[in-house]
Amino acid sequence: RLSAHDEARALEIMRQLERELRQLVASRQLSGAGKREIEALIKAAERSFSPPIALRDRLLVELLYGSGLRRAETCALNLSDVRVVGKELTIHIESGKGGKEGYGLAGTKACEALCAYLKEGRPHLRRKGGEQDPVALLLSRNGRRLGPSGMARRIHVLSRQANIRRTHPHALRHSFATHLLESGADLRSIQEMMRHKRLSSTAIYLHVDLTHLRRQYRYHPRSGVHVPREADLVEQIAELRGEVNALKKKLVY
Repeated sequence: RLSAHDEARALEIMRQLERELRQLVASRQLSGAGKREIEALIKAAERSFSPPIALRDRLLVELLYGSGLRRAETCALNLSDVRVVGKELTIHIESGKGGKEGYGLAGTKACEALCAYLKEGRPHLRRKGGEQDPVALLLSRNGRRLGPSGMARRIHVLSRQANIRRTHPHALRHSFATHLLESGADLRSIQEMMRHKRLSSTAIYLHVDLTHLRRQYRYHPRSGVHVPREADLVEQIAELRGEVNALKKKLVY
């Protein structure tokens, strides 16, 4: 059992770790598109060469950025996989990475984009393809299911039209996680939304430089003499945060 001094020290370290992590984000050490670039990308999507394509492109960007979906997951979406509940969009991911089923969330902007696309965009695109892909959510201009390569090309085109650096679908997933962290979300919650099995995957995915965090972690009474590997370090930090929160609850009651 930790002494009162060690418990206080653990809490101090966790606060310092949180501050350092947010400073790293603020210094743009994480990859992905910035918020202004995302807005420029959405505006470019709304100016696409035909109204149906513009509505589809806007929904595409909102799904990739607003819910953090992977490219393959987005392409595989069917009409039955998306559902508007109030001002929130729930997304059923039938087969994510590793063949695992999961769920995603998106907000008001994605709901608006979905409703507009289903009403004015998809019916026009579907007529061009007949009944080739009657259940697919995102359709190409030929009326077929939009594929991963076509999606990547479209995002590249939109980034060029938006006059921003070359962007790809996975960069929007990076941005999803980065902007959550910037806004105050903790790594464990981001892990759930990214559908990562291990917290270390989330930290590595965010490209967080843990040099300073390793140095700070030395002072924790459970760290031992050695400095843990980066992947292990993030998991141990999360475990420590859980212990501190449990301790705070005990103190309250």
